[in-house]
Amino acid sequence: MSTRTLFVGIDVSKEKLEVFFQGKSFELLNQPGFLARLMRQLLALKVPLQLICEAMGGYEEPLLQSAHRHRGASLMCSTPQGTSARPK
Repeated sequence: MSTRTLFVGIDVSKEKLEVFFQGKSFELLNQPGFLARLMRQLLALKVPLQLICEAMGGYEEPLLQSAHRHRGASLMCSTPQGTSARPK
């Protein structure tokens, strides 16, 4: 039996993060303590994690640092140009 990867979308801004997964969404402050709690809760699910966020002028750095410290989750950051570019 294989374990499915849990994909977690995270919209990053200066003040807060909007987190989306399993049909649910919630907000939390973009601060180290809240990010550490989020990582602990996600890792407690004991499934492979893929976090996906958009790079937003450095506001994603606390999230990147928290994911690195808590190991066990893969994190992908895309650039706004890469996600919204359309062929001309």
